Amino acid sequence: MIFYFSGAGNSRNVSEKVAAALGENAIAIDDISEKEFYNYKFLDGERLGIVCAVHFFKLPAIVERFLNRLTLTGKPSFVFTIVTFGTLSGGASHRLREILLKKGIHVDAQHSVRMVDTWTPMFDLSDRVKTHQRTLTAQDKISDIALSLTDGQHGNFDRSKLPRWISDIYYSGYDNKRDTSHFRLISDRCTGCGRCSRHCPERAISIINGKATWIKPKCTICLRCLHNCPSFAIQYGTKTIKHGQFVNAL
Repeated sequence: MIFYFSGAGNSRNVSEKVAAALGENAIAIDDISEKEFYNYKFLDGERLGIVCAVHFFKLPAIVERFLNRLTLTGKPSFVFTIVTFGTLSGGASHRLREILLKKGIHVDAQHSVRMVDTWTPMFDLSDRVKTHQRTLTAQDKISDIALSLTDGQHGNFDRSKLPRWISDIYYSGYDNKRDTSHFRLISDRCTGCGRCSRHCPERAISIINGKATWIKPKCTICLRCLHNCPSFAIQYGTKTIKHGQFVNAL
């Protein structure tokens, strides 16, 4: 079983490709109901994989919460993690290993793959040729990871990690950035289609009076709402309007 979380599709792309190579199932964390959070029983020979993006050099809040609540029964035959990142993977791999070890699960292999960085408050994705090329380039790396996992290679293959103290410093700003007050709506662009509300992994958006409205004080800031808005009405801060949208369609 591969559990994954994906905002704009990068980690979904990785999970589905690796799952196909390994003959495993891949399931999105935000598709799992509350009752399913508490226990997963491994079948004989079944692997466990965790795939997610890097947020502020560590884990998305929803992934951290899911893993802390997850109860695992039985022993997986092989355990691996894969993090997708745009600049550096920071301390994300270390944090995944740390959480799983607390549950008595030893991680056999850790990988990372550089993909389009979807944090558009900082990164400009308006050049679609460039983002498409980065996505295509990542496919070779994903194939290499899939082959390594198929062969059962052990080790930490995350070459983009940072010392923990650096990751901790950067991650200290994550909670503030999670405040939904940072989002803004270009009201005359919003059609009230509800796509943002239906697909928000934190259920933090509702359509009120025909417009997208944030109803929770915090979210994971995966920016799925921003990148998937058909009219690009959702913004975060002041810079995203110039930096474009991105969805990994592979």
